[in-house]
Amino acid sequence: MDELLDGLEGAEHAARRRLIQRLLDDGCTPEELRAANAAGRLALLPVERLLAERRRHSIRAGMEAAAVTEDFAVRNHRSIGLPLPDLDQPVYDDDTVENLKVLRAMMEAGVPEDDVHLLGRVLGQTSRRMAEAIIEIVTRALARPGDTEADVALRLADFAAAMLPVVDRITGAVLRLHLLDVVQGEAVLNLEGEVSAPHVTIAFADLAGFTALSDEASIEELGRVAGRFEDLVTDIAEPPVRLVKVLGDGAMLVCAEPDPLVRSMLDLVDAAAAEGYLPPVHAGVAHGPALHSAGDWLGRTVNLAARLCAAAPPGAVLATPQVRTAAANGIVWEDAGAYDLRGISEPVPALRAGTPPR
Repeated sequence: MDELLDGLEGAEHAARRRLIQRLLDDGCTPEELRAANAAGRLALLPVERLLAERRRHSIRAGMEAAAVTEDFAVRNHRSIGLPLPDLDQPVYDDDTVENLKVLRAMMEAGVPEDDVHLLGRVLGQTSRRMAEAIIEIVTRALARPGDTEADVALRLADFAAAMLPVVDRITGAVLRLHLLDVVQGEAVLNLEGEVSAPHVTIAFADLAGFTALSDEASIEELGRVAGRFEDLVTDIAEPPVRLVKVLGDGAMLVCAEPDPLVRSMLDLVDAAAAEGYLPPVHAGVAHGPALHSAGDWLGRTVNLAARLCAAAPPGAVLATPQVRTAAANGIVWEDAGAYDLRGISEPVPALRAGTPPR
């Protein structure tokens, strides 16, 4: 095996020797090592072998076990954002095959196939960003001066081996918390007409264009942007305005009266613009009944504020007519037209808030 060390000296020679010994101990044959070295992928072997241990089933075997069609299995694989391999190549673990069975059961229960693939796209995009964030953060944290390719390869393989058994628990727990939160919100929507709720003002604000930025910027830069946005939101959320939660690139706030909250949103827009490097902020504000539960606010008023925020142009604070009716005279209002908002059957008239000239 000495030919695999040809041309290497010092730290690189020692690291390559450790890599080779690790691979031999893990069951690699000398022939496999020579073939990988000739192809320039010797440093990838630790990760490739780890993946091979989990990739036990082909797409064809998975679709047969789950009793789904080839067309469905192929569309599902593509919808989650993965390259399509040969259908007989092992790419799935046991859980993925079980997931195909769950998807089939969803369709049997009445969920349209197109919606199943839509769910796959959402999960695929989210999972990809999460995986890239984990690896970028961990790689940066574990980097050592003078690292060789072998050092990095072994460190990544060790990290992946440690993470794979628990990653479902880590990510699944967060997903379950959000799922329960959404389910609770939907339940409140169905019960709103039967319960009495106080009238409050709800606002959502987020960074316009943050999703597009996340496709281009590094995790470190995204963290800096999101962190600065959170600082600005925290600064403007002074009583009687209360910060309910921060959602990465967005935030939810509440106040008993509209005026302080609308002024806070206008201040937030200005503060973000003054930073120079932050994407512009836009916000949506609604006033009406909302239920308070476990520190959160739920109901149609909350949904309306969130949808208005998503529809608002960059740098704009949009509000419902109810906000203007309940507000005092310290805010300038401009008709902003009507918006078709997701999940709301009728166009919603909106007003753009502004500060009076000094």
